[in-house]
Amino acid sequence: MEESLVAVGKIVKAHGLKGEVNVFPLTDFKERFAEGSSLILTPSTLKQSRLEVRAARFGNKFITVKFSGVDERRSAEELVGSTLSIPADLKMELPDDRYWVDDLIGLAVIDAAKNPVGEVVEVRSTPFNDIYVVKSKDKEYLIPAVKEIVKRVDVEAGLIIIDPPIGLLE
Repeated sequence: MEESLVAVGKIVKAHGLKGEVNVFPLTDFKERFAEGSSLILTPSTLKQSRLEVRAARFGNKFITVKFSGVDERRSAEELVGSTLSIPADLKMELPDDRYWVDDLIGLAVIDAAKNPVGEVVEVRSTPFNDIYVVKSKDKEYLIPAVKEIVKRVDVEAGLIIIDPPIGLLE
């Protein structure tokens, strides 16, 4: 059986000549990239699928990471586009009203009158709030993840209830 994983970062480009990469974090827990951390590379482009963090520098948008065994730019370039993950059983506990992106993907979205809106297919991060990308059969909606609109998230029931302002679903 395949191990269940949670994405914590996306490798977006090589950095410098010594094998570093820039990682776009998909987690609020930056300590996932601390020296000595072990991350799972998917898809695995190297002989190993686990990489150990040798060093990390935290910038505004990206984390510059040096992995053990990745010592030249060409090796780093082979990692671009890969996802860095952890085993799902290592997920950290979140405060109330906070959710893992993986738990939101696939949830049905309905409005307060119980009319179906669609299904969450992506969660986009912005500096202000997350945006739920919700697809129906013929439309795509961008739903701001703010309490004024998102009234209830029930991961166990597979449901998000929203109260959209006029024009949001048009």
